[in-house]
Amino acid sequence: SGLQHPAHAYNSGGIYDVKMIVWSDSGGMICSDSIIKSIVVPDRPTVYFSWTPEPTCLGDVTTFFGTSGNHITSRYWVFDDGNFGTEQNSEHTYIAPGIYNVMLLATDQNGCWDTISHDVTVSDIPDVSFTVDPNPTCAGEQTSFQGSSTSNIGTWLWDFGDGGTSIDQN
Repeated sequence: SGLQHPAHAYNSGGIYDVKMIVWSDSGGMICSDSIIKSIVVPDRPTVYFSWTPEPTCLGDVTTFFGTSGNHITSRYWVFDDGNFGTEQNSEHTYIAPGIYNVMLLATDQNGCWDTISHDVTVSDIPDVSFTVDPNPTCAGEQTSFQGSSTSNIGTWLWDFGDGGTSIDQN
């Protein structure tokens, strides 16, 4: 650079020897001087996270696990619904179904930072209802149950309250 106050971004960490050379006109005589200084450029932290469960059902607690290859001094989670967290492993409960772009920003002991984001799917819980016929039912008589839902149900599991169960998988 030919600037007095340049800026430079290093693409990778390491130790770099930076040399500055200056020339001045001193009464018609061009004089020069130079200086070399070594600077340390730390790599950015390697940041990643996982979560469970995936997909998450509406109202369930989603646990996020933040990790890094460096010593992290601070974390900042953005859950994409107006809520935030600062713990290494953070928990969050979503109140609406959808796909949320969750971001983790981590800063290491050198003040270097990095960020990563993932889409987290929050599925709506199925609506469910059932009818009983006849109701009331006398002991020993057959009771019919009719389950209904507007959701696409994969498994119907019934617990009749007396130790009897029924399961139907589509």
